[in-house]
Amino acid sequence: AAGDVIQYSFTVRNSGGAGFTGDISVTDDKIGSFVCRPAALGTFSVGASHVCTASYTVTQDDVDQGFVTNNAVAETVFAPGTVNEIPVASPGDSATVTAVETPALTVAKSVIAGPNPAGVGDVLTYRIRVTNSGNQTISGIAVADPNIPALACTVGGAPAPSNLVLLPAQVAVCTGTHTVTQSDVDAQVLTNTATATGADPQGATVTDDGSRTHPLATAAPAITTEKAVEPEPGLDPAFTQVGQVVTFRITVTNSGNITLNNVAVTDDQVAGSCSIPSLAPGASDNSCTFQYTVTQADIDRVNGSPATGGFFNTAT
Repeated sequence: AAGDVIQYSFTVRNSGGAGFTGDISVTDDKIGSFVCRPAALGTFSVGASHVCTASYTVTQDDVDQGFVTNNAVAETVFAPGTVNEIPVASPGDSATVTAVETPALTVAKSVIAGPNPAGVGDVLTYRIRVTNSGNQTISGIAVADPNIPALACTVGGAPAPSNLVLLPAQVAVCTGTHTVTQSDVDAQVLTNTATATGADPQGATVTDDGSRTHPLATAAPAITTEKAVEPEPGLDPAFTQVGQVVTFRITVTNSGNITLNNVAVTDDQVAGSCSIPSLAPGASDNSCTFQYTVTQADIDRVNGSPATGGFFNTAT
């Protein structure tokens, strides 16, 4: 991880045919130059070796690259301060330390405002936290939620750029709203999922999602039926003669809070049924009619019992 310290050892050997009396330095392309064997230690004899150490602190760029490779060379001067002074440098040597790459995003979602339970038309405000939970930089991060048309994201309190980049442990906070629909209430569950997708330094896709289920108003299905003769005969007898056709119109109202589908309307005195494909809460439909042909028994019943007689039928 960035900030880890790698300890290196450098073994310098006198592989020539004469001793060295000056300082011997090591130059490392990651660490820089430092004195590995000071002249105060005395002559560096032919065939002798000396070990020195130095450390390097890993950067985020190193972790993103996936490894640290550094190259080192030893340098000194033969016969320093004399006419025989000659700069001497060793062949270079390198060492590679690989990183355990763990690119990851973590998405957490919550409702921070809105009624509980929620009904049609209620507005719910969501907070989506996207955390770089791995050890590599993730770039090009896009946050999307199909139930939230517009998300506003910030990083550290500042508006996030369109090309969102998160370093390890950085967090983007996105907010947006969803207005509860009739479809939500009909389904009796509102679960929406936010997805964050980006790319690691090697271009591989990194993604995670987080879901939140919010309680909705309890389903209360209800229906009412109203029946009328059409046209309304007023004070005149509805049945005047055998064979008369009477039309009944049925008005069906959804008096509950969820959509009703495949509403079937029947009349106990007329064969067949009428179908209403769908009826939203509060909506009414009066498209169903039934026709009844008056019989002699109907006329007799009405005339025989004027106080209690009549023709009764029920629509359901």
